[in-house]
Amino acid sequence: MKLELKLINEQSKKELIATATKEASNIIDGGMVDASYTLLTAKKLVEYAGALIKGLESSVRAEVGRNAEGLAISGAHFTIGSTGDRLDYMQDDEYARLHSKLKDREAILKVAYKMKEVFYDSDGIEIKRIGIKSPSKETLKVTF
Repeated sequence: MKLELKLINEQSKKELIATATKEASNIIDGGMVDASYTLLTAKKLVEYAGALIKGLESSVRAEVGRNAEGLAISGAHFTIGSTGDRLDYMQDDEYARLHSKLKDREAILKVAYKMKEVFYDSDGIEIKRIGIKSPSKETLKVTF
């Protein structure tokens, strides 16, 4: 498996995903490359790419900021966007009070869920056991 950076830069996001999906199938079906070793290499590349992005982003941001139309390279377009303001709702007393009550209720519901028998809160009110919104999933952890 040898994927040139030039090939990656010539592909759209959709094409890149399709190429990677096909490559994964080839690795599994062909058996020519160890899947575990290749997965480890890919995970390491993700970490490497993340650090590389972090290191380059401010320089590219400055370059894009100098051009009102952004920057176009290899079919990609760089622009500067805004995430918008995030309001601090906790500054509002009523919001903070309700938020605190919800957190307390959440804690009670977690205890009730773990109990095998009927559970009552501090006021003697029965707390019904709630269901699971989304079950836990098994994950493959790779550490290095």
